[in-house]
Amino acid sequence: MACFTPPERQSFSNFLRMGFTDTFRYQYPGKIKYSFWDIRDKSRKENKGWRLDYILCSKWIEQRVLDAEIHGEYWGSDHCPVSVNMNLSEIDLKGF
Repeated sequence: MACFTPPERQSFSNFLRMGFTDTFRYQYPGKIKYSFWDIRDKSRKENKGWRLDYILCSKWIEQRVLDAEIHGEYWGSDHCPVSVNMNLSEIDLKGF
């Protein structure tokens, strides 16, 4: 299955092992939401999808994540938008 093969899943797991945080999972550890649905069947209407779209951050930034969302209510593609809201007041953006 494209995008869900063992090598692809392993590759994503490698990011997490390197210390990156999945912002949505950090905020909602048990919540099940999808960001992709196959357009060839009724998978979106039946909410049978995959979570393929992520926003990752460093461990240092994860403490500043206020909310993360998967916006399944937006149609127009086989993917939906994902977003994160962070408290940037403690981050020196001049260094970026």
